[in-house]
Amino acid sequence: MPLQTSHQDVHHHGPPLPLPSRGVFRLLQSNTDPQSPHGHYSDLSDPSDMFFSLHEEKTTPPSEDLNASDPDLVFHEQDLRYEGDLYTPRWVRGHGNKREGWCGVCKPGRWLVLKNSTFWYHKSFCHGISMATGSPVHELWETRRMGGNPNVWEGLCRSCYE
Repeated sequence: MPLQTSHQDVHHHGPPLPLPSRGVFRLLQSNTDPQSPHGHYSDLSDPSDMFFSLHEEKTTPPSEDLNASDPDLVFHEQDLRYEGDLYTPRWVRGHGNKREGWCGVCKPGRWLVLKNSTFWYHKSFCHGISMATGSPVHELWETRRMGGNPNVWEGLCRSCYE
């Protein structure tokens, strides 16, 4: 894949663009606005609501995915384990090793592979959703900044101690 270059202002301080060879993996982002020019001056002594994206409306797959040239890539709705289950993918496509689930919590939403647990790890570690309950893991023993980034936090789970 050829590298894409851009002619951006060298003084631009926005988040770095992902490399074409890497997916965009988010980790429990706090709701401090990373686009704000004053975001680094926010009061970061306490984590903000790490689960804010779970309260927003979930996205659905793009309508053009319904008209995919490959019939295996046309998505369909599947039943959740129970009403309000945030862990089970509502929208799926493909079969076998190529079966994917839609993460509508991400903005923009995206397809993640089910067979190798990419989708399941994503729901657990990027959005903090418990596999057992299908709900957010709220009662954390403690939280800490992750990797020195003031906008990314990780929490110690009261149930599994991870």
